[in-house]
Amino acid sequence: AIATVPEATIAHLTSLAPRVATVILGGVDRGVEYDALARRLLDDHVATLILFPETGPRIWHEVAREAAARSKPTPRRVDVTDMETAVREAYVLTPSGAICLHSPAAPSRGGLFKDYADRGAQFRDWVARLGE
Repeated sequence: AIATVPEATIAHLTSLAPRVATVILGGVDRGVEYDALARRLLDDHVATLILFPETGPRIWHEVAREAAARSKPTPRRVDVTDMETAVREAYVLTPSGAICLHSPAAPSRGGLFKDYADRGAQFRDWVARLGE
């Protein structure tokens, strides 16, 4: 949840590839570029992107643009506005044994969550609840 820039998410993907099947992304838009992240998501063959506003659509745009330029398929897109839905979708769409990475590549303050700690706590809480 503390990954508030694309470079942090890229580092997470680098360390966990190729086991990442789903990534939960998005947050407050600070106007940063997501082209390098889009390339990494496609290089790692991430199957599903679960996207929060405001940056979710921007990230998707870069992924779709990069996929078209490479003639590659796009990942599955799931738009969400709350953590419960994000985690429920991740449970359904992430294959057993694969990783669902919560690495937003964007800040949360002023958005749907109080801050990164709240965002991370909600993720952990919903994983625990739905995992029971």
